[in-house]
Amino acid sequence: MPDVQVLVIDDEVEVGTFFRRLLQKKGFSVTVALNGAEATRAIQENSFNAALVDLKLPDTDGLHLLQQIKSHQPSCEVIIMTGYSTTRTAVKAIQLGAFDYLEKPFDDIEELELLVQKAVDYGRRSHEDRPVAEWSALAEQTGFKVGTSQVMHKLVSIAYKIAKKISTS
Repeated sequence: MPDVQVLVIDDEVEVGTFFRRLLQKKGFSVTVALNGAEATRAIQENSFNAALVDLKLPDTDGLHLLQQIKSHQPSCEVIIMTGYSTTRTAVKAIQLGAFDYLEKPFDDIEELELLVQKAVDYGRRSHEDRPVAEWSALAEQTGFKVGTSQVMHKLVSIAYKIAKKISTS
């Protein structure tokens, strides 16, 4: 497997250390940035397959960094992390191109590893080779017609990702 580069942006040193250890065991190279300035420098100097970005940082916010990453490295898939989850910010993150949205604390380490691997795999595929949307089987089962518009597919993908995050508790 070619070298996988992952960027972790979080102001908590412990979170960076956790991801460094977790992902290096998987054979990934991990760069940790503790603030927006370090993140900007890393984005300009390196190429990443995936990034895990905290929503709240002392000198910037994760949505700004998401836009910066997608503008400089469009194939880098970004997972937004936050301890302050709201549906509004989750929707905004997905609209801006986030691969997914993750709530802290992390409950399931295997699920976390799988999510990062999915983001890496997805980012490596060209747009033409990307798999059918994860909601397409459900749409077919229920008779939901989406059409072929990229805008409509993106909208349904956003709704599907957000619906998975909403809890009734």
